[in-house]
Amino acid sequence: MARYIRHPTDARSAEAAVVVSDRWQRRGIARALLSRLAALARANGVRHFTGVLLSHNTAALNLLEQLGDPGVTHDDGGTVAVNLELPRARRARP
Repeated sequence: MARYIRHPTDARSAEAAVVVSDRWQRRGIARALLSRLAALARANGVRHFTGVLLSHNTAALNLLEQLGDPGVTHDDGGTVAVNLELPRARRARP
């Protein structure tokens, strides 16, 4: 499952979530879902994904890094808040 919810005060930002069942992990499903979600969000005017992750969730941070450079905006030791600028859609070559 993948979805985003726009922030009530900033329609250009949204919190994103991707969930993959344990038995289907490590098959590239989360990467495919997040890439598609980012493209749909960008097409609908969203420019940033935000979220709060457990600080030891390196798999989620690595997944976000495949889309860009997730900036950590807050780190309290147990969790980190991240902000990721969504990449522009790639244009097809003629």
